[in-house]
Amino acid sequence: QSNAVDFGGDPVRSFVVTYNVVNSATTFTQYCSGVMINPPCSSTFSATCSDLPGCSTVGFAFNCLVTGLSANTAYSFNVAAINPQGASTASTPIQITTNLANALPANLLNAPVVAWYTSTQVYLTWAQTSVVANTGNLYGAPYNHGGSQITGYEVTPNDGTSNLAVRQSNGACTELLISNLTAAASYTFTVVAVNGQGKSATASPSVSVTMAAANSVPQAPGAPAVRWYTRDMVSLAWSAPQNRGSAQIIN
Repeated sequence: QSNAVDFGGDPVRSFVVTYNVVNSATTFTQYCSGVMINPPCSSTFSATCSDLPGCSTVGFAFNCLVTGLSANTAYSFNVAAINPQGASTASTPIQITTNLANALPANLLNAPVVAWYTSTQVYLTWAQTSVVANTGNLYGAPYNHGGSQITGYEVTPNDGTSNLAVRQSNGACTELLISNLTAAASYTFTVVAVNGQGKSATASPSVSVTMAAANSVPQAPGAPAVRWYTRDMVSLAWSAPQNRGSAQIIN
């Protein structure tokens, strides 16, 4: 099975994003450079809370931020790739209707997920697992930001009796390290999105997690898998345990 991408005779140098108001003859075009990262378009690796143009990974996540649209208006978008030999045929179009100017953000698509925990800390995430909107293949952060972009998230721990102090995410980051929890106690967590118009509805709470006991060792990691090997080397990979004991793993 090959992960190769067919770029034609030369690598793709840029992309053309074409869009129009549905049922209108007016068409707009933006060129998105495939080499240099320049707003409003960008071609970069996708990473949670940061852009890593030098990162080595399989596959690219090309994206373009189209601005200056009208509220409560249906638009159709398609994309074509360009190399020195010319342009590809246009992609299948997608259609989306922009929000009203005063719209609140949508609530999280599903409950937040506990990535890992110790006796006093929980690492919570609600990141999207897909960049394709309108397919049902998303969980976590909403792709519907309301009348303006989401500026942050509020996380509320609950100890089974009452809600504890609200914690703020770092800007629009879709993950948060929550500290100062109690060893061996059980918690759930809820998240709301915030934009310039207000807050979303509260999403379903996370699955309850019981903190590790004080002075405990980590849970066993996942079984190692062989990534590749030669006559005298083997490259192994494994998943870190969700329960990391009374402190973060150091080795």
